Amino acid sequence: MAGRGADELAGLAEALLVTPPLTSTVKVDAVVFSGGVSEYIYGRTKEDYGDLAHALANAVQTRIKAGALPAPMQDSVEGIRATVIGASQFTVQVSGNTISVSDPSLLPIHNLQVLYPQLPNREQVEPKEMVDAIAKCFQRFDLEEGENPIALAIAWNGTPHYPHLRALADGILLGLPGTIKAGYPLVIVFENDFGKLVGEIIRTELGVTNPVISIDSIHLREFDYIDIGEVVYPANAVPVVVKSLVFPEVHGPIAEMAKG
Repeated sequence: MAGRGADELAGLAEALLVTPPLTSTVKVDAVVFSGGVSEYIYGRTKEDYGDLAHALANAVQTRIKAGALPAPMQDSVEGIRATVIGASQFTVQVSGNTISVSDPSLLPIHNLQVLYPQLPNREQVEPKEMVDAIAKCFQRFDLEEGENPIALAIAWNGTPHYPHLRALADGILLGLPGTIKAGYPLVIVFENDFGKLVGEIIRTELGVTNPVISIDSIHLREFDYIDIGEVVYPANAVPVVVKSLVFPEVHGPIAEMAKG
C-alpha cells in the first residue's frame, strides 16, 4: 500500500504477486475497491460463504485504519461480485441453415450471458425438469430471471421426435416467464441441430410474440458470453463470437466452424 515501494516487497507479499509490481507517478485522488471482498470492506454484506473473503476484508480494513492508503477510500458506484485474474478468449463459430430468427433486424446482439441447464442424459426431458434446470442456472449465478436478456445453451442430444422437441419448448417457456413478460428476445443456442425445429414450435404453436433467436451447432459453456452477428445471406447463417474466460490450467479451447 502507500509508503511502500516495489523494492520493499518481500516474503509472502512478493510470492503472491502474479503480475509485475504496479508503479505510477500519477497522483491518486481516491481508492475504490471492487470484487467480492469489497462487499465486506464497504459493509454491504456480512454473509459468510466459507472462503477467505471475511479475513481478507478485515486485514484490508486494518490497513486502511492505519493510514496505509495513498488517498481517501471512495465508495464504488456499482459493486461487482468477483474479480478474476485470467484471459478472455474469443472464438468464432457459425450457425446456419437450421436456425430460426424471427426478426433479423435485432441482430447484431452483444454480450449475452450464457446459462447452461444441466439436463438429464436421456431422450425425453420433461418440461418440469427443464424448468428446474433453468432455475438452478439463475441461482448459480445469483441472477434474477427476467432482469436481463440471456442466452440459454442446450446440449440435449436426443432423437428429434415431435413429443421430445415440444417438451423442450414447453420447458423453456415455463422456465423463462420473466424474460417473456419483459419482452426480451428468447435466445436459445443448441449444441445439436434443433434450433429451427424448436424455434418454430415456440413461434407458431406456442404463440410466443417475443422475438425468437434459436440457433444451433454452437458449443458453449457456463461463464461464456456471446455476440450474435447479422444474418448472412444467401447462406442464412449467423456468426457467433464466444467470449470465454481462460484459466491457466485450462488448455485446448477450440475455434471451430460449425454448420447447421
